[in-house]
Amino acid sequence: MLKAWLAERLLLVVGLAAHVTLTACADPTRGPDDAIGSAVRKTLYDHEAANLLRVEVSAGRGVVYLSGEVDEYNHKEKAERLSREVDGVLDVVNKVQVEQ
Repeated sequence: MLKAWLAERLLLVVGLAAHVTLTACADPTRGPDDAIGSAVRKTLYDHEAANLLRVEVSAGRGVVYLSGEVDEYNHKEKAERLSREVDGVLDVVNKVQVEQ
């Protein structure tokens, strides 16, 4: 009796996990935001021509949010352009400030 009950609960948990996974993957407009944020961070931090280490990155539903400070206005623009080139990015909100 206990084995049947445990087997039933296990199937329920596995089925629920499969449903959640399939539902998340079924929405093509929603990328894995952690991976997108990490990819944008790597792209910005690897770009040596502009000092973009102080640019903070977050992502949600495919939208990348940039904040922080840079030394020059063209670095702000570069951060946005590089972010838009990353796979999975749908839009970029650039709130990076230029130091004066």
